[in-house]
Amino acid sequence: MAAPAAAVPVILVVGPALEKEKICKGLERTGYVLLETQALLTAEIRAGSPVGQQVQSLMMERKIVPQSLLLDMFREAILRAVPGPALLSDFPRSALQLKRLQEHFSVAHVLQLQHSLSDRTAADMVGTLPETSVSVVESLAEAQAALRRAGLECAPRPPPSQPVPPSQSVAEEAVVEEAFKELHERSARMADNMRGSYTATSPSARAKGGGSG
Repeated sequence: MAAPAAAVPVILVVGPALEKEKICKGLERTGYVLLETQALLTAEIRAGSPVGQQVQSLMMERKIVPQSLLLDMFREAILRAVPGPALLSDFPRSALQLKRLQEHFSVAHVLQLQHSLSDRTAADMVGTLPETSVSVVESLAEAQAALRRAGLECAPRPPPSQPVPPSQSVAEEAVVEEAFKELHERSARMADNMRGSYTATSPSARAKGGGSG
């Protein structure tokens, strides 16, 4: 059974991170609502929401945020992104995550970057959707034209009149950024340890050790 169409149109952007960022930021400036994982996590922590409290606790314990929690967070963010359309650039990241998302929302359109056509993960995700809902693009202008043809053009919005006080937002964003940084460093150390263990126990290493004795 297909998921009901969201009141807020959902648009996925699939492709290399740097190229996606350029297109998404350009679309955001023209009125689209960009939903990104780190920004949403920071907002939830700042708001002191139940999700934010769980995320903050997990990060302080240097644990990975579970996919189910991310899905709940994006689901709520999409519902709040009125009138949209909502751009999702870094979630979902797999066909399975996309399937879970589609249990709640149908995807209105996909912008697939040209350089991701040979990527297996991207192909698996896009392959689950109707071909008519997928546009292959290389630039912001092509993305805008594709969305216009799909009836998903967005009118620019004025900037907010009362921005969040910088002292609070910068401090809390720094906590999240530091937690992400430490998680990446921890993963790198684990990888180095695994490589070191493999080298120390490899046949060539044992042979050298035996020869020196």
